[in-house]
Amino acid sequence: MSLAFLVGIATVFLSLLGATVVALTWSNEIWLAGTTALWYGVALLMVAGFIRHCVTPVRSR
Repeated sequence: MSLAFLVGIATVFLSLLGATVVALTWSNEIWLAGTTALWYGVALLMVAGFIRHCVTPVRSR
């Protein structure tokens, strides 16, 4: 993994962590639904990126 990729992941993680803290502090259902959707979106992107990373070297051979 490149340094830029790791920095990007860390930035997204910290921003989502901050959003989650705000949501839990405000205890507003809209904020909770929004942060949950963001977490699921990031998880899906990570899984898709991992699958793509695993499949790409096979195609390039």
